[in-house]
Amino acid sequence: MKNHFRTAVLIAAAVLVIMSAAVFAQDLDAADPNVEELIQLLDDVSRVMNTLVQNGFTIEHLELDSMGLDEKYRSSYPFYGGLEYAVVGIGGPAISDLDVYIFDDEAELFISDADDNPIAVVTFTVEESVLYHSVFHTYSLAAGYSEDSPYYFAFIIAAR
Repeated sequence: MKNHFRTAVLIAAAVLVIMSAAVFAQDLDAADPNVEELIQLLDDVSRVMNTLVQNGFTIEHLELDSMGLDEKYRSSYPFYGGLEYAVVGIGGPAISDLDVYIFDDEAELFISDADDNPIAVVTFTVEESVLYHSVFHTYSLAAGYSEDSPYYFAFIIAAR
């Protein structure tokens, strides 16, 4: 029950952020491209979270940040034995190809999704508890976006 309550709270928080961002965007005289990109990303995050929850996952971690072309974003996270995990990277509208790589403590690649897609997904089951290191990489941008600017992305870690 505790996990479902936490999931419900995370989803409610995401919905509130999306609604607040939409209201904020309406208050702007001219549509700010950064706000529009953030709203689109949060909408994608909401859809992914709903899909994960509908498939029996509990959202354990959600993070939003920005990075530029060919940059890498690293995050370490403890994965617990006996659980199946989904790690989902979600590129905002500017990111046309986001990749995810999961490494162990010896820097050995455990699993990756390097498909040409703005959403990268890996799923795996952990037999014993372990600390893995996720690396998200902006491989390419959509046409019309500057290679010199950072763009929004998010990632979710979910377990069941």
